Amino acid sequence: MKKLVKLLLCMTLVLALTGCGKEQSATYKLEQDMMGITITDTQTITAKGDKVTTMKEVTEISFGDLSEDDIAAAAETYDQTYGDLAATFPEGVDATYGLDGNVYKFELTMDLAGADIDKLIEAGLVTVPAGQEDKKIVYISFKQSCEALESMGYTVVE
Repeated sequence: MKKLVKLLLCMTLVLALTGCGKEQSATYKLEQDMMGITITDTQTITAKGDKVTTMKEVTEISFGDLSEDDIAAAAETYDQTYGDLAATFPEGVDATYGLDGNVYKFELTMDLAGADIDKLIEAGLVTVPAGQEDKKIVYISFKQSCEALESMGYTVVE
């Protein structure tokens, strides 16, 4: 009987640990309108358990009724800004950007599986929660990331 109880306890523990590593993802969106320009930011977080494995952010700037010359000038400025920024990104971070019609799109993907979290923090790509600045960050929390996006006004995309 004791062996059966031990076996059941071991199986329960194995199942519990397997459940902790369940893959999950969430997508959040924030949209802002400023003087006829619409900025839509979409962030998708994928995790195994609470440990984020990838983060993807797509920012789309829709220029609305701006003239072609104004859109071209804005795109040139964004190309320079995003190009300079992308050059500073550490390994595991990919960025693409460019103009498609009257929409400028910047896409950032971070593979966090083997990323150096300290370098992501230094690059300004990851924010350390208040009160944890002195602690060693070993992974990005899915729960805390979702809570942070919601606190900034992002809504869940169903």
